[in-house]
Amino acid sequence: VAPSAIRARTKTFVNNASFPTGWVASHEEWDAIASVCRERDLRLLYWAGFEGVLYDGRTVTHPAALDGMRDRTVTIGCPTLEQRMIAWRIGWVVAPGELVNDVSRVHIYNGLVPSGFNQIGTRVALTIADDGPWYPTIRCADATNARVQVTEPFAALSHAPYLMYRTSDGGKSWVLEYRELYTLGQTTPREIPQLGSYPSVFNNLRNHNTWVVTCSPPAQTQEMLVLSPAGAVLGRGAIPFNSCVNDASFVDAQHGWVIGPEYHASETESVVLRTLDGGASWERIYPP
Repeated sequence: VAPSAIRARTKTFVNNASFPTGWVASHEEWDAIASVCRERDLRLLYWAGFEGVLYDGRTVTHPAALDGMRDRTVTIGCPTLEQRMIAWRIGWVVAPGELVNDVSRVHIYNGLVPSGFNQIGTRVALTIADDGPWYPTIRCADATNARVQVTEPFAALSHAPYLMYRTSDGGKSWVLEYRELYTLGQTTPREIPQLGSYPSVFNNLRNHNTWVVTCSPPAQTQEMLVLSPAGAVLGRGAIPFNSCVNDASFVDAQHGWVIGPEYHASETESVVLRTLDGGASWERIYPP
C-alpha cells in the first residue's frame, strides 16, 4: 500500500483470498491497509468470496475486526465460489448502518434478482457442515492395481471438481489419470484429460481392467469406457441417457447394466438398460 498514491477520490477494494491469483493478505499487509484507511478516512470494500478456501494452515483475517475498521468496512459475500453455486444470483452486503439504505436502494433497481427458491437453497448450503474438502472412492483390482476418484462434496450448476488417480505398485506411487477441466484446469497439468463434467461411476472387472461410466449432462449420451491397469482405453461405448446414470454394473467388458432417469413432459421414470456388446448398443429392460 503506497500512501503517496492516495487521492481525494481514491476507493479501497480488497479481494482476499484473491481471485484468480490466490494471494492471501498477511497480518502485516492487513495492518498496512487498515492504517491507510484510518489515516485517510477511507472506506474499505471487502469481497469475501474465497474466505473459506485457504490452505497451508492459513486463517481468515476479517478487516472489520481490525482496530477502527468496523465502521469503515463494507463486506460483500456470495455462494458462487465457495459453494460452487454459479449463476444462482445470490449475494449479501454487510455494511455500517448508514450505508445499508443506500445498498437497499441499489438493489431495488437491479434487474437480476434472486428467486425465492434460490434464496432457500443458499440458506441451506450455508448451514451445511463441511465434512471435509474431498470425498474419496477407491476400487482395487488386485493387490497392486487400484484407482481412486476424489471429489468435492457439492456440485456446481454444470460441473463438479474431481480427480482420478491410478496405482500399479500397490499404492507406492500414484498417477493422475483424469481431472475435471472447468474448475481444475488451471491447477492441474494441461495434458491430463477429462472424463466428464461430473464424477464418474466406476468399478473393476475380473481381468483387472476397470469400467467407467462418465457423467456430462445435458449431453445426448453418456460414455462407457474400459481401461487397462496401465491406463489404456480398451473399449468405448455411448449410453443413451442425457443425464447421469444412477448406477451401473458390468460382468465383463461386453456385458453390463445401467439404471438412470428418463425425462418426459410431466414425469421422470427410472430406466434399466443392458448391453451385450461393450456399449455399442443398449436394450431397454425396464420398464418393458
